[in-house]
Amino acid sequence: MKALDRFPMIALAAMMLLAACDPSVFEPEPERTQNIVATGLILSADFLELNVGVSDTLAVTATIEWKEGTTDSQTVTVLSVDVSEASVLVWSSSDPAIATVDERGIVTAVATGSTTVTVSTGDGTTAASCVVKINPRAVITYRAEIIQQNTNTLIMENLYIRAEVTEGVEEIFFQWYINTVNSYEGAIPASRIYRETSNKTTMCRLYSVERGGSYNPNPTPPKPRDHFTFCEITAPGGAIPVRTEIYACQYYIIL
Repeated sequence: MKALDRFPMIALAAMMLLAACDPSVFEPEPERTQNIVATGLILSADFLELNVGVSDTLAVTATIEWKEGTTDSQTVTVLSVDVSEASVLVWSSSDPAIATVDERGIVTAVATGSTTVTVSTGDGTTAASCVVKINPRAVITYRAEIIQQNTNTLIMENLYIRAEVTEGVEEIFFQWYINTVNSYEGAIPASRIYRETSNKTTMCRLYSVERGGSYNPNPTPPKPRDHFTFCEITAPGGAIPVRTEIYACQYYIIL
């Protein structure tokens, strides 16, 4: 007896899904699903590479066909068959200490190394496998630099944050926060949000004061640094978010 002989519900669901996508496909009546058998299971990838702390989903392709000798002999392939009936498929990892997999095919990286994830029908007659390689968690590093900038009318103090992340991870996200006290707790997001894919640098002006001179002989008194700011840096690849130091700033400049 072949795999889906024991699971007509899956076979019927697969054929109904196919028919919904392509009206020209014949949709069998429920009493005829016993004529459908499984010829194989295929995973969406035979090799998967993840960083520690990252999850990804393996989709299942079920190949089904009519039994030989029926008048409707044909072979069809149905992608992403609904496997909400979790009892009909069995997922396993050869080394759960490296990566785990749940009943929906979600693979979660636990530690560096390699393992094999396998999905099979309940009776074990049809199966598919994927080799999973787990790399170390992505790591974010940064350096901060304060640069003073003088123009004919202004004296400014700019804070530059230059970040790096583990090779292979391209995107870095910067989110600035502002607070009324020198603390991370209670800070609210500022409007300065950056998503960098190239120079991986963000800048925030901490302070600005009008200067005297021919352009402005009577400057306005400088506003106080009565607020505090910091930047949170995030990246994919399971990287742990990093916060910069806290810097005194002028409220109206940060927002």
